[in-house]
Amino acid sequence: MYFYSLYLRSIKRMMKTSSIYIFNPGHDLALANGSFSFIPPHAVQLMSNDLSLLPVWYADDNSIVLSPNAAADQFMDIMRKQLPILNKYSINVVNPVISSIPISSGTDLSICPWGWDRSVREYLKRCGIPMSSMPTDKQLDDIKWLSNRKRAVELLQRLKSNSNCIGESEYLTDLESCLEYVKRHKECVFKAPLSGSGKGLNWYRDGIFTSPFERWCHRQLSSQGGVIAEPVYSKILDFAMEFYIDKGAKASFAGYSFFDTSKTGAYLSNRLVSNDYDSDKEYMKFVTEQLKPRILSEVDQLFCNKYQGFLGIDMMLCEGNEDESFLIHPCVEINSRMTMGIFSRIFYDRYVHEGREGVYHVDYFKKEGEAYQLHLEMQRKYPLHLFDDKIDSGYIPLIPINEQTHFSAWALFLPASFKKII
Repeated sequence: MYFYSLYLRSIKRMMKTSSIYIFNPGHDLALANGSFSFIPPHAVQLMSNDLSLLPVWYADDNSIVLSPNAAADQFMDIMRKQLPILNKYSINVVNPVISSIPISSGTDLSICPWGWDRSVREYLKRCGIPMSSMPTDKQLDDIKWLSNRKRAVELLQRLKSNSNCIGESEYLTDLESCLEYVKRHKECVFKAPLSGSGKGLNWYRDGIFTSPFERWCHRQLSSQGGVIAEPVYSKILDFAMEFYIDKGAKASFAGYSFFDTSKTGAYLSNRLVSNDYDSDKEYMKFVTEQLKPRILSEVDQLFCNKYQGFLGIDMMLCEGNEDESFLIHPCVEINSRMTMGIFSRIFYDRYVHEGREGVYHVDYFKKEGEAYQLHLEMQRKYPLHLFDDKIDSGYIPLIPINEQTHFSAWALFLPASFKKII
């Protein structure tokens, strides 16, 4: 007990300025619900527990990560030995279920959830975080307004002036408009205004406005006031521009991310590559030289004095036509929160040897033990190797993986002599 008291005092001495991180993957659902007492579905609660240590990899120096995962301390000990550069960042893990958060008086707190909503604010309040360190009701309302997919519809209209840019998106407010839209499009996707990226989507492909499709539209119209309708494009690549809004309400470019999705738009994985990936390609020259300055200006204006933190704008590289060799959809989604793309960008830049290429996966396993068996197999087949203290090749788990794990997160890099894995 004496040594534990010394430990707490040492943390408090360090934490005159500190950041506290929490992974709350139910954020988008909580925004749509709007209640401070929102309880996410069981699967989301599992995800929240299993992946609670993800912020360890992107947290600022001198930070605390809140994690209820019982294997957190053991995992951190292993990672600090396997990847010593992790020790460069003074990051402490606290289980808020069994320990109070060590905050000394006079500490300048920065609270960094995956995304801000009333539910996570209420939870952090119960953990002892002062309300003065968290957003007001007005600020939370602004975040909800910014997170509505209607903002992406509006921004897309302002970005389509260049012939290399495509994209059609409409905000529909009644069933008649929904029916008329599908009559005009052989394939399209309808989106709930508030839902996670890749979630809340309904795909129309069979040419029939079915009863389940109509009920889904009616439900969104009743609960959220509208739906977003978009045609389906001949996509080649998903990528995103990532940004950061500072306390002075100034937007800065944080990097690119390249990711993969399923046929239904659900997130699958990120490509772990350097920030100049594909920079010699014609489409990326256009994105960097022409599109990025315009989007940065738009983000500056849209988010000014309404939001602080990371945000991502998802885009698509699509097949060209007889007039253009490539086409860019410049605004598929706007994510006013932390994203897996930003996670991947920071993880690569901090911990991976420049020039290496790999993949970052988040997987779900229904049966207990399946994630752990894959983990053991990957460790055996792809042992971790470092070069200049950074990852050169091999497999690394990014959260504790054991017999009870259902959601796993990991990264894999093959040696340079191997064929590219992405």
